[in-house]
Amino acid sequence: FPSHDNAIILVSELWNYREFERPLRQDLVESMEKEGYRRNDPVIVIVLQSGLRHGALEAYVAEGNHRLVAAKHLGIKKVPVRFVFWKGEAERGWNK
Repeated sequence: FPSHDNAIILVSELWNYREFERPLRQDLVESMEKEGYRRNDPVIVIVLQSGLRHGALEAYVAEGNHRLVAAKHLGIKKVPVRFVFWKGEAERGWNK
């Protein structure tokens, strides 16, 4: 992947990369029911380049955890994603 790249990804593929579990927000559900998932508001996935060098993909959803929960609840199969590659070591304060 390039340093910053946008793609459309299956919600099911992103689910295990959530930073941590988030509750369902009814306001997001109602907004997505009316407008659909906004293509100009992608989920941000951080990919740690240190993990790529060692052969293991390390990544997490940095922005959009609540939107993923709402999309899954509504049966939305794919969402826009922006991949950002992080060159340094990241703090491990997140869960997969």
